Amino acid sequence: MREKLVSRAERILERAGYRVLKYFSACFDLAASGRKRLLVKAILNVDGFRPGHARDLKKLAVCVDAEPIVVGVKTKRGLLKKGVVYERFGVIALSPETLEGYVAGECPLPFYSRGRELVEFDPVRLRRLRESRGLSLSGMAALLGVSKEAVYLYERGSLKMRREIAERIENEFGESITKKVELRISAPEEGLEKRLSTALASLDFRVREFERTGFDVFAYDESNRVLMTEGIPSSPEKIMSLSDFFDSKVGFVSEHGEEDLPVLSWEELSSAGSKKKLLSLLR
Repeated sequence: MREKLVSRAERILERAGYRVLKYFSACFDLAASGRKRLLVKAILNVDGFRPGHARDLKKLAVCVDAEPIVVGVKTKRGLLKKGVVYERFGVIALSPETLEGYVAGECPLPFYSRGRELVEFDPVRLRRLRESRGLSLSGMAALLGVSKEAVYLYERGSLKMRREIAERIENEFGESITKKVELRISAPEEGLEKRLSTALASLDFRVREFERTGFDVFAYDESNRVLMTEGIPSSPEKIMSLSDFFDSKVGFVSEHGEEDLPVLSWEELSSAGSKKKLLSLLR
């Protein structure tokens, strides 16, 4: 069933003109490149998307300048609604139907939080509409059926707005104040625990460590990206295909080389001395 959901998301992206790579990991299932870059995790019940998954997905999104998305069917509250954006640990979650509109650039999209449908809106435009009618805060509140304090907080951008209030404003003034939901992806820098990370950081790379992506470390700067892992995984071709997709270098650190794989020893890594020398050893 989950594989069908992955395939459906893949078809939606391809129809929208995206180039898509199937990856299948605990962190994400699809990488896509088109109007924007996307990392997509498909999961039937989005409540099963855990903090650790979100943490790795957001870190990788920062590394490759992509948007992380969860595509699902339901939560414990019920089915995901078409045209509504949900949020799970700082990652947007969508139904397949909503994904179609999202990749096509349709907006605005309401989002769902704690059982309510909310919208992103422009506080400055809201105040301009009120003042164009010569309405006081109290007058606007009476018109919308909310409190004076709510209107004050709306205009300061300090209060989320329910979808029905935004629709009431649009019907009354003939102008929309809503805008597309855009979650700011936050993935704070973390301490480095892996020997491989320390070695790459010593070469002035920014380094992110991963647990659920199939590789150990992503190192990057303004012009270079490097995927590396300690040891040779059972499916190195999978990591190499991801590296190619994001125009990155790839390398495996092991004392046992394998033909046709970019393998370097710990001695080679520690004695590289510069980014340029390290990059020359990778594929």
